[in-house]
Amino acid sequence: MQNEIIKEINVSKVLKNKNFGYSKHPLIIYDKENLKRKHRLKEWNFYQILTDDYCLQLNIADIKYASLITVDLFNLHTKERYSFNQTEILKKIVTLDNNPEVDSNIYYSNTDKLISFEVKDNKRFLRFEGKNNKYFKYKVDLILTSPIYCDSMNIITPFKNKKNHFYLNYKNNNFIAVGKVEINDLSIDINGYGLLDWGRGVWPYRNNWIWGSFTKKINNDLIGLNIGYGFGDISRASENMLFVNGICYKLGYLDVKITSYNEAYVISDNLNQVSLKMRPIHDNYTCTNFKIVKMECHQVFGFLSGKIIIQNNEVVFDNVLGFIEKCNNRW
Repeated sequence: MQNEIIKEINVSKVLKNKNFGYSKHPLIIYDKENLKRKHRLKEWNFYQILTDDYCLQLNIADIKYASLITVDLFNLHTKERYSFNQTEILKKIVTLDNNPEVDSNIYYSNTDKLISFEVKDNKRFLRFEGKNNKYFKYKVDLILTSPIYCDSMNIITPFKNKKNHFYLNYKNNNFIAVGKVEINDLSIDINGYGLLDWGRGVWPYRNNWIWGSFTKKINNDLIGLNIGYGFGDISRASENMLFVNGICYKLGYLDVKITSYNEAYVISDNLNQVSLKMRPIHDNYTCTNFKIVKMECHQVFGFLSGKIIIQNNEVVFDNVLGFIEKCNNRW
């Protein structure tokens, strides 16, 4: 039985009482002032938008010894990539929010860039403007809208034999995304699906994970699937959730069988509810290697097909575009 948190509770109290688990809303209050081992704290707000042809990623992160701003657009078919990033070693760029659903505006600007993540009601306004030696113009202007009532995946996970280590994570892949990206003379209208990965935690030096997300309107129903495991002790809860029109349904423990990064992925579960396969089309492989610090990820995009049985109903996936990533980090 997975432990569901149904009342507000501070992270520090969860750590003290070992009340780890998941919630359908952000009830786990991030109170980092009371945390120990703050020098190991990692924080990020990561947005991803998928269309039939493109993937757009925007990220603001503070991993203590470095601050990062990244904007990436790549074509899933031609592999063309347009990247704009800034890394500041031992420097804090911006203060991130403490709640992913409270109205806020994370904003940073300097002489060659501006980035803004604004939350207002059930909408997200994502904006970026930048220029450098490669781009005389790199502009992103997006609106992400979720259902008025929308559940989300919230979880606080411990790490075995690592006192005061934890991962607090909010994921929502129920956004409809519209807007425009302009890069030099290229102009792209965005109409697709968006997700937010909001992470806060004190991580051990070595870790790995599997994370996957798929969203699509199927027969006028907005369907979303989130897969997550591999890091920490997930005996109290997993990240695996199915969303239908903003309502979440908790899944059991999933297993993703990966033979190679260009062969079909097979996804099953311990409750015989899930029978899915993903057909890969693009491995968005990234590797940052500074010897002591290394972040390596195979984010493989593909089409998901199969079914999930939930409450005696079948939810059928037929070529739903999304991704499954496998990451290994030393950070």
